[in-house]
Amino acid sequence: MKQAYLLAADTGATNTRLRLEPLEGDHERRQDTVESPKHVDDLVARIHSFVEAWLPPGGVIESAVFGLPGKVSADRQQCAISYLDPDRYVDFGPIFQRLAIGHGILANDVECGVFGLAATPASQLELLCGERDAGHCAGPSILGMPGTGLGVGLLLPSSITLPSGKRLSGDATLPSEGGHLTAAIRPDDPIELAYYQRTFEAACVHGDRALPTWEHLLCGGAIPRLFRCVVHAEFAELKDRLQPGGPSPLKVSEWARSAGHALQPAAAETFAYYGRLFGRMMQSAALLVLAEGVYLGGDIVLANHRYLAEEFRQSFQWHTIHRHLLVKLPVWLVRNPSLNLDGATRMARDAWRLRCANGEIVR
Repeated sequence: MKQAYLLAADTGATNTRLRLEPLEGDHERRQDTVESPKHVDDLVARIHSFVEAWLPPGGVIESAVFGLPGKVSADRQQCAISYLDPDRYVDFGPIFQRLAIGHGILANDVECGVFGLAATPASQLELLCGERDAGHCAGPSILGMPGTGLGVGLLLPSSITLPSGKRLSGDATLPSEGGHLTAAIRPDDPIELAYYQRTFEAACVHGDRALPTWEHLLCGGAIPRLFRCVVHAEFAELKDRLQPGGPSPLKVSEWARSAGHALQPAAAETFAYYGRLFGRMMQSAALLVLAEGVYLGGDIVLANHRYLAEEFRQSFQWHTIHRHLLVKLPVWLVRNPSLNLDGATRMARDAWRLRCANGEIVR
């Protein structure tokens, strides 16, 4: 009998994580991280090379889930990949056939992240603010993941009863484009105002006069712009040390963690402002669905949470009407660097189990 495997992929604008693991038995899991290509054909080639390298002789891939940034079609075979071309759907049906996958589907990357929450142990959940609960709450939850872009996801646990009276048979997720909602700033704060204006001006250079969104203000690529605004407003003596076009987001993060570095205070203040803006965005998302839990993930948050946490808390909890609700609402830092990949793995395994239960696969 052939050994059945699942294939999971988490593709971001920067890196693609791949995982191959057996659906039954104790065979070894294989995992790799590669730089995300700038063309779908190159992505397929890298996935194919990974499968060729690690799928044992006689092994078959029965189930696969590819997590991708962008809107996924209803049949889960096509995706408009946001960092390639958000207006063009790519059909992955032929790609699944080329890879000889028994059953393959697509998922939004943050949708995978939401499913990954259930696979994340309590030891990887750190309470950022609010009142502690079990870590995996029974009501709606919001996941926010800033990175190359800004992902927002919604979890509806199986305990929820829908307005129709029907009870969910399993955890459900709703991908969201909440990161593209128009952003709100304090017009009386000179740094926030300068940051908003510079972001708007940068968009206008490229012919886009739409108001800045939360993704414009919170994506990784925006951090250097915020850093420059902080330096010009509060650390004028450091302006001469700024290089044109720089620094990189990673460099600002590195400076924030470098005690004694001349630019450390400015870098730390940058992430304090970042936390304030992120808290404001997540408050809006939480109130939209009256969430019972909020989760924050992604490399930016994990690397800089000590500098953004307090401003995030104050911004998230401040509200003239719903402060009492927001103060109690638990906000968890997810210390799981493989959150999206874990979610894609869970989805692939669940899909395989369902096919087995329906008699589509004989085990």
